[in-house]
Amino acid sequence: VMIMSSLPREKAGSGSAVNNVFRQVGGAVGVAVLGSLMSTVYRNGINGHLGGLPAPARHSAGESIEATLGVAAKFGPKGQALVEPAHNAFIHAMHVTAAASGGVALFGALVVLVFLPGKPTTAPAQPGGEAELTMAGAEQ
Repeated sequence: VMIMSSLPREKAGSGSAVNNVFRQVGGAVGVAVLGSLMSTVYRNGINGHLGGLPAPARHSAGESIEATLGVAAKFGPKGQALVEPAHNAFIHAMHVTAAASGGVALFGALVVLVFLPGKPTTAPAQPGGEAELTMAGAEQ
């Protein structure tokens, strides 16, 4: 809204295009950063529970919750010990990612409050003010 309201009508198409590019790039970068954060937190949370697995399975099981559950299914009862830690690590990773996302949104709101100008407010006409006097003179 700020971009479009600050441009003359002749530049509305360009302003809309620039606004759309920033929104799409911001969304893609946000998904990439938050996805990387979630993956890293998950991997750090599950790595301590993968010690009983062979090295090749340990590496693949640490990639994602789906990979961990897949490896757990292949190892049968021995692998079932990974299910609970995998779920806990995933939930923790989701909480950290949601908190980071909320922090970025809060930071954005603070930036908007501090740096974007507000709309000037027009004071309501006071009784006996200039507008009222003009109207009163017009009636006479």
